[in-house]
Amino acid sequence: MRYFLVTIGLFLLGVNCFADKIQFENNFNNYSSGTLIAKTGFKIQYNKSYKGEVIGEIAKDNSNGYLKLITTANGAANIQLLKNIQVKPNTNYTFSVKTKSSLKRYIAVRDNKNASTLIKSDLFQSENENEWITTTVTFNSGSNSQIKLVVYQNWSGTLAIDDFEVINKGEEKIIVTKPTPRNYYLSATIGSDKNNGEKTSPWKTLEKITNTKLHPGDTVFFKKGDRFDGHFVVNGSGNIKQPIVVSSYGKGALPIITGEVGEKQGGDYREAILVKNNDHISFEKIEVHNERKSNRKGISEQDAYAILILNTNKTTMEDFSFDKVVFRNVYAPKPVLKEKGEQAFNNLEVSAVTFLTNRNDVGDIKQIRDVIMQNCYFENLQRLGVHIKHKGAAKGIGTEESNSNVNFVFRNNEFHHTGGTCILPIRTYNCLIEGNIFNYPGDNSDHRMPARGSSVWTWRCVNTVIQYNQCLHIRGYLDSHGVHIDHENVNTFIQYNYMEDCEGGFVEILGGNMNSVYRYNVSVNDGWRNNLKWKTSNHTIWLNSKTPGGHHLPDNNYIYNNTIYMDSAYATSIDMKGLNSYVFNNLFYIKKGSIGTKQVLIEDNGGEIFISNNYYHGDVAYKFTSQDKKSIKGKVNFLNVDNGSRDGFITEGGSTIINAGINKAGPELPGARTGIFKYVSSQPRIDFYGNPINPNDPTPNIGACNLKVKAGDKISTSEIKLTRSDAVGVYDFNVQMDSQVLSVEVNASIQNCSVEVFDKYGRIRKYVIEDDTKTIALPLLTGKCYIRVNYNGYVITKAINVAG
Repeated sequence: MRYFLVTIGLFLLGVNCFADKIQFENNFNNYSSGTLIAKTGFKIQYNKSYKGEVIGEIAKDNSNGYLKLITTANGAANIQLLKNIQVKPNTNYTFSVKTKSSLKRYIAVRDNKNASTLIKSDLFQSENENEWITTTVTFNSGSNSQIKLVVYQNWSGTLAIDDFEVINKGEEKIIVTKPTPRNYYLSATIGSDKNNGEKTSPWKTLEKITNTKLHPGDTVFFKKGDRFDGHFVVNGSGNIKQPIVVSSYGKGALPIITGEVGEKQGGDYREAILVKNNDHISFEKIEVHNERKSNRKGISEQDAYAILILNTNKTTMEDFSFDKVVFRNVYAPKPVLKEKGEQAFNNLEVSAVTFLTNRNDVGDIKQIRDVIMQNCYFENLQRLGVHIKHKGAAKGIGTEESNSNVNFVFRNNEFHHTGGTCILPIRTYNCLIEGNIFNYPGDNSDHRMPARGSSVWTWRCVNTVIQYNQCLHIRGYLDSHGVHIDHENVNTFIQYNYMEDCEGGFVEILGGNMNSVYRYNVSVNDGWRNNLKWKTSNHTIWLNSKTPGGHHLPDNNYIYNNTIYMDSAYATSIDMKGLNSYVFNNLFYIKKGSIGTKQVLIEDNGGEIFISNNYYHGDVAYKFTSQDKKSIKGKVNFLNVDNGSRDGFITEGGSTIINAGINKAGPELPGARTGIFKYVSSQPRIDFYGNPINPNDPTPNIGACNLKVKAGDKISTSEIKLTRSDAVGVYDFNVQMDSQVLSVEVNASIQNCSVEVFDKYGRIRKYVIEDDTKTIALPLLTGKCYIRVNYNGYVITKAINVAG
């Protein structure tokens, strides 16, 4: 029998004045064949979503005993064999164990008290499943008197374990071998690759930094005002405490990194920056272009990226952040125009940033997770701003979560003039898109643009929240709604968005979706498209059953408490081909034009159609309003629809829609108040403007404004105060402005309180989560903005003015 040896350590050991002694060992020879794991003192844990079981028992190979773990179903079992043992604090140990399997695995040592990892081996795998591999890690126990030994295998199958051994190496002096974090400086104008890479002696080229191995805590600085042509491959990973940082230094414009090198240099690179199978990386304060005009050998003429994050490995890549990064001018050499058809359009995946995970397989489960992108700027892109894509897996392999990219947050970014969609998630699990500006997606200002795209659309995603965004001037011959829900998504919540001048329309829910929700949005003059090949292509509401595999009805569709306003002379369609669809408490205010007069088509398909308590003013098709169980008409007083901002659609006192709605709960957001949704409630607790919603109120307002203003009351455009409400309880807080500093004092009895500052468009410009007194500098805000105090889903909003 052949053995392989794998050894990993975090330190070198000095002279040992103590003899090595065995702290723990178990070779399983003292158990009879078939003995269950419970009698050995070891425990098994595995993935809760795994559909099978993991059985542990003693097996014999001649006289040699070993522990054998057997799974009963194929899938991502995430098997962990665990053993707690006593150790001496501040002492050095080695832990070794033999394993046999065809799949990837690792061993680790954890702090038993806090479950933090003291040491973990790399993933390893043998070519022959019958070969035993001995793996050893070296660690120091620190302050721990008890530790947990771990053997991990990510997939189902059989795992054999033998010869556990922990050796006490004594209280030796530790010499840390981890590299000290270093700063690297580059200047295309004054640098030289013969320099040492320090600030006073910077390197020159992307090739030099690409060939430099980076370690946790390293920072790469590019000189402001310089342009770097070539290909930057990030060569190394950080860790959760010490990410690798890519940033800038000096004064002037942001440094530009681009893959444009021209035909003489072999053609333009596919991407300017590549991260392949590395993680824990932060990008900040740089500008990235990639306007490819000459193709490079081996690269598709239809591909171009500014940054490509690529996972082809057999494990998870995690922890990426982007802050104040500018992306401009990303084009492939070969344009794909609409005349080429749907497949050509879908194959054009040019983007500023792409997160791409290759297809999963048995024993090969991978994903990208824990990504945040904030305060970034995108402009003049051939098709996509950000593309998140997981290629999935064959049926029966993995789960929805393991076959997705997980935990993506996009906050306070701006997108201008993209030829397609601004953010396109494909197979994400937990995605939050909030506070962004989407301006002219689907643009046709450059002939290379495909000229089609909603601000955001999702495909086979689970748990997506799209909120507080501004969707403006969306263009395109198909789709091109403010935000649309494409095929086969689960739990998609589109809420608190302002949408104006969206060519395709307002609501678009396509086939195979489950739990699709549009609520508390404001839609202004959306759906004016005139497509001669499809006369009813512009919709106020569109539910469609078509999917790539045929027909699959969207189920559990909720459209409620939206304000839809139109003052332009065009007509829209309403098509509802779904299953269990609910349209209620919406405010349809048509000053000019009409809704539903092109076509109204409503099919229940054996499910429920519920249309009730909607308000109608102007020309809304009778074929639709006649199906309303309790249609509302009368007077609506808007604050000022001509003031050019979302504030104009606040409803004032005397409006018929106040207290005229129906209390009907929609689907709840799974994972609300946890993880990336920590500050998102499962059900709405505020309206579009931050006014409180009492979940027990039997008569909420109709439309996106739940302000309970009495007849004759007026609202000042300079200040909106909601300091107290019996419906949400009594809160004590004080807001004071001193120059550019905002102080918010919160009663000490209020715990877990969040404070947000956002502008009049709903973009969250400051987000502070603390207790007691909060002080927030406001350099990004001028003019009118809002302070919002949130406590357990209840909200108080107050308007403030910041001097320019």
